[in-house]
Amino acid sequence: YNMVGNTVNGVQIAGVSNTVFGDVKGVQIAGVHNHVGGSAQWAQLSGVSNFVDSTMEGWQVAGVVNYVNKSARGMQIAGVANITAKEVKGVQLSGVFNYAKKLKGVQIGLINVCDTSEGYSIGLINISRNGYHKLSLYNTDVAHVNLGLKTGTENIYTILFAGMNAGTRQQAWTFGAGLGAAYSLGKKLSLNPELTVQHLYLGDWEHYNILNRASLNLNYQISTIFSVFTGPVYNIYSSNQTAFSNNYHSPVPDNGVQKLGNDTEGWLGWNIGISLF
Repeated sequence: YNMVGNTVNGVQIAGVSNTVFGDVKGVQIAGVHNHVGGSAQWAQLSGVSNFVDSTMEGWQVAGVVNYVNKSARGMQIAGVANITAKEVKGVQLSGVFNYAKKLKGVQIGLINVCDTSEGYSIGLINISRNGYHKLSLYNTDVAHVNLGLKTGTENIYTILFAGMNAGTRQQAWTFGAGLGAAYSLGKKLSLNPELTVQHLYLGDWEHYNILNRASLNLNYQISTIFSVFTGPVYNIYSSNQTAFSNNYHSPVPDNGVQKLGNDTEGWLGWNIGISLF
């Protein structure tokens, strides 16, 4: 254990914990925990957690959590969570959760949260007050009914979705994820390119049925919470399933299909739908 009542210029190495009541300009390495009462520059490395009560410039690397009480400039890497109470200029990379009040950089994790964003959040769920949030209900040439959640910013947003053909014939169930962006064409119009990948369940889990879709949607904002969209899609479908039973079917259309490989085909499709929020 190392403890300093004022400042540190240099290196601290401890098997368990380093604590500094003032500022640190240098490197802290601990098996469990590093704590700086003032500002930190250069690097904090710990097996569990790093805490800075003021600002941080440099690197924070922790097995579980990094916390900065004011602003962070540089890189935060954590196995579970990075939390910065004010502004982030740099990168937050975690296995689960990232938070910054104001983001001027990049967040990469399963869940990313910020109050305002001028950067990029990449994960399954991305939440920001001034961000891009859409709940979409739409129809495609593959699945008749689809529900998608789009979260992030206009620069880049993630898509989580599921769909189905629920009739007594040609049944199919699908789920997937993707990335998209929104480019403004005026006050109400935007162009949204999207890339998605999805699995189709066609009667059993023993075969792979993977559908990749590249779409270019034209979005028209009717009101502040309601919009409509449509656009062309190019499909690339890979499957090793040849037999279908119990009213399930292959999504490949009857015509217009290009053979791209032994188990891969491509064709031009479409989608059309509505979005809320």
